[in-house]
Amino acid sequence: MEPEGALRPDPSYRAASALEAAQAARQSAETLADALQVSELRYRRLFETARDGILLLDSDLGKITDANPFMCELLGYPLSGLVGKELWEIGLLKDKTASQEAFRQLKRDSYIRYDDLPLQNSRGEWREVEFVSNLYRENGHTVIQCNIRDITDRRITESNLAVSAAKNARIAETLQRSMLQDIPDGKFSGLTIQTYYAASLNESDVGGDFFDAFALSDGKVAFVVGDVSGKGLIAAARTAEVKYALRAFLHEFNEPDVALEHLNHFICETHASDSNSGEMFIVLALSVVDSLTGKTVFTSAGAEPSIILRDNDLTDLVEIVGTPLGIIRDAKYTCLTRELGPGDTLIMTSDGITEARKGSTFLGVDGLAKLIEGIGSELSLVSLSQAIHLGARAFSANGLRDDVCLLLARRQ
Repeated sequence: MEPEGALRPDPSYRAASALEAAQAARQSAETLADALQVSELRYRRLFETARDGILLLDSDLGKITDANPFMCELLGYPLSGLVGKELWEIGLLKDKTASQEAFRQLKRDSYIRYDDLPLQNSRGEWREVEFVSNLYRENGHTVIQCNIRDITDRRITESNLAVSAAKNARIAETLQRSMLQDIPDGKFSGLTIQTYYAASLNESDVGGDFFDAFALSDGKVAFVVGDVSGKGLIAAARTAEVKYALRAFLHEFNEPDVALEHLNHFICETHASDSNSGEMFIVLALSVVDSLTGKTVFTSAGAEPSIILRDNDLTDLVEIVGTPLGIIRDAKYTCLTRELGPGDTLIMTSDGITEARKGSTFLGVDGLAKLIEGIGSELSLVSLSQAIHLGARAFSANGLRDDVCLLLARRQ
């Protein structure tokens, strides 16, 4: 018996609450169905419009159950010609055994990938493709999806670029060899000349090191060692340009520092109009020797100091501060004068020698001078140049990182 005055549930209220709950559940189901439909439409749109081939496979048999239009276009088959086939039957894998092995690997690892797979379509055309396949679970079902990307055009472009790079490397190497031709013995009266060049560890990178020696008027001879920044064809081409432009300016202007100022201005002008130059610059050492008197005029554009090995085995460093060519248009250069006596040897080098490294310690110019003094002046120029190179290599246990370029001139 209910207590007197107790509230009794209203049957109409209970019915209304149940109705609202049913409506809410129906609305939630409709919303979920709409969301699923939108998701399926979105996936189907992506599936149909993708510019990669997509295949769906039966997870038990490994046979194709669906393919997008791009896959049909790539293979040259209608969808009906693909459904029910295995991968090897449409030209993706070489035979049934390979296809079955790939399928077993996929089921074991849930993932396989081939970066460079040849594919022959129904038209007999060969294409290069990337093949990626994933196995995953979705709504309680196992799904296998294969993505196939046609990389034929990319491979052709890469091949053409490789051919072009090899061609440019051959041209650059030829240009560099022309910059490093040996100077004939006896070319300059009163002077014995020796040049020496050794490539760095990475010989495939053609650098911009060069040397030159040529006669001026009144028995004077110009000696040059330079290094153009960068590698490859652009550096090699700029090396040839600098070498022969300097010859022209030295013949026109008798003073080495004036010739360098004109050369620097010329390089800055050409850099401004050449989009391939980038941040290119040139370091260069120039010496002009009077073969009759031994008077030698030195100037430098940021290069390593020249060294004179006296016939008493002592060295004389010729240190000049100068701005590398191609950086400041109106840069000025200075000269120093030394006497090159009979038996004295002028040694000019690129930084491939002085930057020889042992740990964090560089050989440097002072270390090179001590190395040369230890070798002495009794050796022939051929043996002296080889000994300098070997000494720098011995200092640097891991080998030299840059090209070695030496020019030696001994007054007879």
